[in-house]
This record gives sequence, C-alpha cells and structure tokens, in this order.
Amino acid sequence: HWTVPVWFAEMGGFERASNIQYFVRFAEKVLLELGAELTYITTINEPDSVIGHGYITLQWPPQKHSYLKAFWVYRNLLVAHKRVYRLAKKMGARRYKVGFTKAYAWARAGDTRLLTRWAVRLDFLLRDDLIIRYVGQRHLDFIGVNYYFSDIHKGLRMEGESLKVNDLGWGMRPTDLKYVLERLSKWGKPLIITESGVADREDAYRKWWISQSLVAISEAMQ
Repeated sequence: HWTVPVWFAEMGGFERASNIQYFVRFAEKVLLELGAELTYITTINEPDSVIGHGYITLQWPPQKHSYLKAFWVYRNLLVAHKRVYRLAKKMGARRYKVGFTKAYAWARAGDTRLLTRWAVRLDFLLRDDLIIRYVGQRHLDFIGVNYYFSDIHKGLRMEGESLKVNDLGWGMRPTDLKYVLERLSKWGKPLIITESGVADREDAYRKWWISQSLVAISEAMQ
C-alpha cells in the first residue's frame, strides 16, 4: 500500500523536496494523456496514512521510524498537491475540479473531564484544521473525505470503539459520518466522500453500514 516506483524511492521519495518535480511531471503526463476524460481530480490520497504507517507504525514502506521524516514527507505531499493544483488549472482551468483527500475520523469524548475535552479539540486541530489551512482555500475546489471509524478520547489516551467491530478490529459507527461532514462544511467547500466502507468477509454488516451511511449523509445535508 502506498508504494512508489523503485527509482523514485532510491532517490529519497517524498522525503526530499527536490523530488516533488517528478510527481508534478507525472501528473502533467496523466493530464496530457487522459485529461479530456477527467473532471474531478484528487491529487494526493491520505498523506496521514502515508506518514503514519510508513514512518511511525512501520506497517508499510519505507518503514523508517522517524517523526522528523514523517513531518517532512507530510509537508512535501501537501506542497505536491498545491503544485499539481496550479498545473491542472493552467492546463484546463474551467474543466477541472481539483481536490485533496485525507482520512477523517470523528473524535468523541469518553468522559467529561476538561483534559478530555481539550484532547478532542487538539485532535481536530492537528489532524484536520492545520492541514486544510496549510493547503489553503485557493488550492481546493473540493474536500475529499475518507471515513471509516471514530476515535474515543479519555484524557490523553485515545482508543477505538469496542462495542461492534469489523474484520480489521475497527469500531463501526457509520452514523458518525454525519458529524464529520457537518464539521468540514465550515470550510465552505463541496465535500466528496471518496472512500468509506466496512471490512466484512461474511457480509453481516455491509447492508447496515451502507444504509446508515446514507442516512448520515442525508441528515448532514439537511
């Protein structure tokens, strides 16, 4: 997941700001070849997952434990988005709607302590607000929303929902999608749900998940 070409990885991948030019060149080639078929473009998918699993939990490549590199890769991915956004607008200003996609979770307070309430606010600030502010309103035609689960804060400790879980052990709260959408609406940009779903090998929850997600979307729109 989230692998890059070997030659790009050997050059340092997105750890090096100088390598952003190669991603921009790739995007330009895609637009030249396929641009006539495109309207909506999402440039980067889940940079938070890239750095989280690649540089902190080490579940995916490049498996280098470094918070400094994680920060720098995240920054370079956001810069890459802005550069591709400007490129796409230059190549087809009226045709293309260009957005940015990341994973969004709904953060919930597990108790009434002041520390917990501040932890929830800090979670939203660091994971969502600062990222969108850095990308900037001028570099977003829409916000791509990937939603799978909610997080529960209890003081400085964060845990997942444990009442009903999917095959990956993630808590299933499709109705919380409503709160994610309502919160993101403050940015005044169209919201496109680019990913959502449930890991469910036996199809025990899929119908329920889809119906509850549609209810959540409808309530958020209202």
